[in-house]
Amino acid sequence: MTVNTKPFSILSGDRQTPERPRQYRRSPARQAAADPRRGSSGVPRGRVRARLHGPHRATIYNHFHDKKELFLACIREHTREKREALAALLGSPSGDVEQHLQRFGETLLRFLTTRDALALRRIILADTQRFPELGQALYDEGPLAMRHRLAAYLQEQADAGALRLEDAKLAAHQFILLCQGDLYLPVEYGILRDPPEERVRDTVRGAVRTFLRAYGPR
Repeated sequence: MTVNTKPFSILSGDRQTPERPRQYRRSPARQAAADPRRGSSGVPRGRVRARLHGPHRATIYNHFHDKKELFLACIREHTREKREALAALLGSPSGDVEQHLQRFGETLLRFLTTRDALALRRIILADTQRFPELGQALYDEGPLAMRHRLAAYLQEQADAGALRLEDAKLAAHQFILLCQGDLYLPVEYGILRDPPEERVRDTVRGAVRTFLRAYGPR
């Protein structure tokens, strides 16, 4: 009997060849975050379940204790880069508030409406009944962390006299919802795919104007 000795990939379900990049073998969660469209942890969910209960589950456990940890790693890696990119767009309190909010809102809306982001959210939410920790992690690492960073920026602007705020966290929450406008839900429900840049800019521009009319200095 011939034995295939090529290393097995938990991401593709196929035997790897030596030409595979080293990081592909080293970080399953990184690959999952890069391509969540294929299913949970970068693999269709049925295949993950089959691997967890099949002859190759030891390969998976070399990286993660169980499927929940695999999902959690995927969430953390997927959201970390997004949070860092958004935080970098928020300038100092002496900067142009309108410009900062416009850039932040456009980037946020693009992140929310990418196919990868939508696929990851749907996959995680589909498993929250069995693994409620996944929904909590997705919320904490994504929307909540992002809102806290934006609230800190808004408070800095208020302290500098550029905004009038009573509750920076509430204002941050309101701005994020304003940025979604009439664009996010059609994308979430699959009615609209890959919204054009012009529509993203116009949606956020309206959000910024509304926000500054409510919170801008008199």
